[in-house]
Amino acid sequence: MTSPSARALRRGAATGVLALALFGGGPSAVVWADGTSSPGPTPTVGATATTLSGLSAPVHDIRRGPVYDIVVTTESIDGTETQKDTTTKRTVILDSKVLFPEDWATLSGAARSRLRSVAGQIKDSSATGTVQVDGYTDDQGSAQHGLVLSRQRAQAVKKVLTPLLVGTDVRIATRGLGEANPRFPNLDKAKRPIPANRAKNRRVEISFHPGR
Repeated sequence: MTSPSARALRRGAATGVLALALFGGGPSAVVWADGTSSPGPTPTVGATATTLSGLSAPVHDIRRGPVYDIVVTTESIDGTETQKDTTTKRTVILDSKVLFPEDWATLSGAARSRLRSVAGQIKDSSATGTVQVDGYTDDQGSAQHGLVLSRQRAQAVKKVLTPLLVGTDVRIATRGLGEANPRFPNLDKAKRPIPANRAKNRRVEISFHPGR
């Protein structure tokens, strides 16, 4: 006759049998070493859910979920320059007030200094591919005038960057986008102009892909 303590020891030794039944595709009923059956419902493993002692939990494949790029944004103390970094691209946003006189496409001396700094970033990062220069205006004046002015400003920036980037593995492309893609609303809910926002929307964006 087997004592209760001996049966307990045999049940402990049979833990591997239970694990095999749960996860190794073993028999549908779990049997202990002494020949007795386990109490409660039979544990089963399904393709989409796991059931154990009456408890269910769905199984989710997180690899199929959406992937979001991380964006890190920094702004200069005077608020005239913003840098946005993702895992693959850097965009330097320069307010037009530090680049051009109002309604002009002639770069100032301060603008050339800013662009030398941006060129240094492009070179130091071993950027490759296309350096994209996009010019923007606000909603004042005609849309056509904004397109022309923004195109001229982007080309003026390219003219300065080109000799600064000699010897690098990049090409410079320009676009004039006028009042498209405003960073901030030009008008409030009552349709009144917001001068500070308009100033932020008049800008040049320089985007490139760091190689390291």
